[in-house]
Amino acid sequence: MATSVKVSEGRTSRCGGSGAGIAATVLDVIGDRLASYRGTEAVNRGGAEGLSCTALWERAEAIAGELADAGVRRGHVVSVLLPRTTDTVAALLGVWLAGAVYVPLDPAFPAERTEYILRDCGSTVLLTHSGLGEPFAAMGRIGRMGPMGPHVIALDAPLRHTGRRPRAASVRPAVGDLAYIVYTPGSPGRPKGVQVTHRSLLNCTLRIAEMLRLGPGDVVTNVVSPALGASLTDYLVPLLSGAGICLAPQDALADAGRLGRIIEDSGTTVLQAPPVTWQILREGEWCPSGAFTALSGGQALPADLAAWIRDRCTTGIHLYGPAETTICVSAQDLSLVDLAAVHTVPLGAPIAGVTLHVLDEDGALAPAGVPGELCVSGVALARGYLNRPAETGRVFVPHPFRRGERMYRTGDLVQRHRNGSLELLGRMDHQAALTGNPAFRNGSGPLLADRPGTINPRLGSTTLTPGTGDGTNVVAGTDQLPEPARNRADWYVRRR
Repeated sequence: MATSVKVSEGRTSRCGGSGAGIAATVLDVIGDRLASYRGTEAVNRGGAEGLSCTALWERAEAIAGELADAGVRRGHVVSVLLPRTTDTVAALLGVWLAGAVYVPLDPAFPAERTEYILRDCGSTVLLTHSGLGEPFAAMGRIGRMGPMGPHVIALDAPLRHTGRRPRAASVRPAVGDLAYIVYTPGSPGRPKGVQVTHRSLLNCTLRIAEMLRLGPGDVVTNVVSPALGASLTDYLVPLLSGAGICLAPQDALADAGRLGRIIEDSGTTVLQAPPVTWQILREGEWCPSGAFTALSGGQALPADLAAWIRDRCTTGIHLYGPAETTICVSAQDLSLVDLAAVHTVPLGAPIAGVTLHVLDEDGALAPAGVPGELCVSGVALARGYLNRPAETGRVFVPHPFRRGERMYRTGDLVQRHRNGSLELLGRMDHQAALTGNPAFRNGSGPLLADRPGTINPRLGSTTLTPGTGDGTNVVAGTDQLPEPARNRADWYVRRR
């Protein structure tokens, strides 16, 4: 049943590998698109609490006005603790309209984790609903707003601003400003804040939008935790494309029957979910009634589950990307994989603006069949970890082959096959890939989207370059590199 979808393979289009060509933020682009689709319902299409594109933008402007009154300025940090409602999307846009940095929290978090994140990020304001934010309002001085903790704004209470007066463009963020900070598990009790810029976010969002080619007749249902970067693509890609957003309630995520009804009743055509959610739908014998695109990410996708998705959905795509590389760096069309020949779906081709690298034990570009560490370079790289310069320096390292650029060491063990595909073998540190942390659950099981990054220091480099356009990846060995690059590769191994 599955049909092939074109996955961009490293072509630059609007932005090169460094991202230098990106001159706008995703907020700028979405503002233009929402103006074009004024009367179209944007969030919870067909639901009792739906918002049109115009109403969504006005709500975001109103939230931005409240933030400005609370003293928020460009570059300040604003945390958002909300259930899945229309305000989830409006708050995201409102934070950016105020020029601030978005820090998503999940109401399913343990209170201690939420408090730690609020302290670590120095949140100035907490956007929430009545009853959710009060426990954190008197934590002590955690931000710039005074000794009583973050200023709490309850969005389910009447706001003073209507959002009918546009905010001055001067307060909006620039492409190099931080767009959001998401927290990974880190060491026990100490999650790490990953800082991602608007430049990196726009590249990722545009690449996924180009891949999916959505329109006003499409609906994307969100089941991913709001605390994960992947949730942003559920919000932003539809807004860029004129498609609708359906926000599935938390208590429906482990119930195949209820989730299936939400998908059917909302007219959903795209669902992004981890394999554990797809397995729940499989056990519930779910089947879409029309054209449907299934996106799977956050965990390795077993071949048998991928075959089930491919048999029932028009299009199936496996996405890969640690939080440190802005949500997604590669995509694999399931229709192009011989699922009978693999245990798990390979990682797929890199998106535009991204190059994948494999580091072997000798500092050479690893030949096919030799396992090594996967590394990423290009516009997708996060700025680093908040308040953790030492940890940032250990995994965001100088690029051994490209002077002035950086490379992120994922800690994932991969193996390149002769056809150019990359197989994910596990973690370099031999730790379990899955985490029981509630922050990475969708109510049904753990996610692998973000995980600890202890790395084997004895590894060199292999580069998986952008594709040729025929579905294959071009791989160069170190003997094909100029002498300075080979020397830098040797230096890189010694440095580690």
